[in-house]
Amino acid sequence: MQHRIVPQWLLLLLLALFISHSYAQNPVQPDSLLASLSKLAQDSIFRIGKINITGNKTTKTGIVTREFLMHEGDTLSVKKLAEQLKKTRQNLLNTSLFNFVDIVTASPTAGQLDIYISLRERWYIWPMPIFELADRNINEWWLNKDLSRTNYGLFMVKDNFRGRGEQLQLLYRSGYSRRYGLYYSVPYINKNKTSGLNIQATYSRNHEIAYESFENKLHYFKNQKRNVREELGLTLGYTYRRNLYNTHALSAEFRKASIADTLAMINPDYFLNADSSIEYVGLTYKFKHDKRDLAAYPLKGYYYDLEVSHKIVGLGERLNNIDYVIAGYRYYIPISKRFFFAASLKGKLSGSARQPYYLMRALGYSSDFVRGYELYVQDGKHYALFKSNIKFNLMPERKVTLPGIPMDKFNTIPVAMYLNLFTDLGYVYGQEGAKNNAQNNNLLIGSGIGLDYVTYYNMVVRAEYAINRMKESGFYLHFAIPI
Repeated sequence: MQHRIVPQWLLLLLLALFISHSYAQNPVQPDSLLASLSKLAQDSIFRIGKINITGNKTTKTGIVTREFLMHEGDTLSVKKLAEQLKKTRQNLLNTSLFNFVDIVTASPTAGQLDIYISLRERWYIWPMPIFELADRNINEWWLNKDLSRTNYGLFMVKDNFRGRGEQLQLLYRSGYSRRYGLYYSVPYINKNKTSGLNIQATYSRNHEIAYESFENKLHYFKNQKRNVREELGLTLGYTYRRNLYNTHALSAEFRKASIADTLAMINPDYFLNADSSIEYVGLTYKFKHDKRDLAAYPLKGYYYDLEVSHKIVGLGERLNNIDYVIAGYRYYIPISKRFFFAASLKGKLSGSARQPYYLMRALGYSSDFVRGYELYVQDGKHYALFKSNIKFNLMPERKVTLPGIPMDKFNTIPVAMYLNLFTDLGYVYGQEGAKNNAQNNNLLIGSGIGLDYVTYYNMVVRAEYAINRMKESGFYLHFAIPI
């Protein structure tokens, strides 16, 4: 069986490659910071004088300096200073507040070095009309090409709200899956800029939902005349970031959901016990340690995270405690100037309590899937996922200047392309979700070749050809980093 999934997108990527070469014949020059410091002896000791920051028209200076590894008055060797300034530049880019960050040093005077940091801010206001597919990914939607399975509405995002890195989101989405929401985050609420808060409120209702997986495909229940599921959720979160690379997050969640009685009879395990409604409160702790060079498309460094969750579902005799732990590790290493290797390992362990289908997710959702199995899901309580890539920098990063666009937030963009070979392994364990799903409790294997197109505003477009263990093959499209 062969799936031919949106191969036309390959033509778009080839067109993007043509545009990149047409408007950007010269690759990005070597880091100006390294060029300015290479003239000095690496073991020379200098005192940092004035740090000059320009280009932050919206962003408060304190938000910029929060990412610094060095400060005025520090005494460092040239080698150490170069390392710290390079990491500082990466930290600033990883805030997603700036398109470009350039750092240079002035000629030393009397044992002192002045530093000049030039920032080019992003566009922060995005009143975006919504037209999106309701399926898990574009590859699944393409099988039927059903335009009724689309969402539309308005998504208002204000990044860097008040210039303090805050984010405000308003969501009005209608169509196949109606959803309304408010999200607000404050990264720093104290003087030392270590603690932050966020709040999220959502309400959604659907005329059609997936109610089970059969033969590792989602099966849907639909009622045109009434909603088959309604959900209300509220989340309060606290974040703590004492140093630059460790982040702790604690969130408390309340959720209430109900489904049609018919659906509860079709799948009694949707909420368990043929219930037509569910309520739960949850407490989740997350930790991440991020030492990647650039989070949007890392080529060097490592990242690991941990998530521990406890949910109290129901009341009285129906009380059910659901616990799980998710841990992941990603590693990126340059093999040579243009070859790179990356690998990741992620796993989930759940408690012994029975889980409703509503809360049980393993592989096939979001970025947790084995490539080659985009059209399948593997529901279960426990899973392990390994991903690996060897990639070649087909087109080194170039700056594309688009004619006729006066705004500097849009008229200059970085573009790069990578050709990659990949192999993924996955395993979902557990009897829950295994009935009539042959891929559960069996090793999943997927391999293939892909082309990644990387540009500004953290945009990544991936076109991949993959083959799975069942010898099914196809082209697949994604919009996120592979690992």
